[in-house]
Amino acid sequence: MKRKPSTIIIVTICALIAAIGIAALTLWVQNIDESHDDISIVLPKVKIGGAYSLIDNNGKQVTNLDFNGKYQLVYFGYTYCPDVCPTALSAIAEAMAELADKDPELEAKITPIFITIDPGRDDVATMDEYVDNFHPRMVGLTGSLQKTTAAAKAYRVFFALGEPDEDGDYPVDHSSFVYFMGPDGIYRTMFRHGANPLKIAKTIKEIIDSEKK
Repeated sequence: MKRKPSTIIIVTICALIAAIGIAALTLWVQNIDESHDDISIVLPKVKIGGAYSLIDNNGKQVTNLDFNGKYQLVYFGYTYCPDVCPTALSAIAEAMAELADKDPELEAKITPIFITIDPGRDDVATMDEYVDNFHPRMVGLTGSLQKTTAAAKAYRVFFALGEPDEDGDYPVDHSSFVYFMGPDGIYRTMFRHGANPLKIAKTIKEIIDSEKK
């Protein structure tokens, strides 16, 4: 059965409105990217973070609730990562050092957290030794592949284990963002890979100071 002309007109108008909306949204995101070179803005209503149950670098079973009351800088990666993860964790450490220098009381309110996406190689001892290279209060979290995957999914982290070579080594592709979470466990913002540590510290301070009011 042929559609009535009025129906065709309505459908066409709706399609045009949708196209304009998508174009406007794309332009908005591009403008945000250009003016906020260190911060990735998540579109509204996209939930970041959630419940998890893992093991810390001291062998203690912990959940996301154990970090309530503290701001958190959360990063997902793996200890065998050749460059991306060390760079991101070093940026966290430098931002923390900047905050400690300018406002020690504020810095003490933040817990840096490194969650592995490669628990097959990143056991408790490996994580403990690794996080100690970056910050004395950095917490390393591991667990079963099922549980670390669930944590990554809650933060919308992409990762994929590569094929092992003849020595059994394998790469892991993954997204690289540092998530800044509030003491209520709710997402505040996130920083892109390569973000300037001084700007990270500045943004964190601005957020925390604004929440004191």
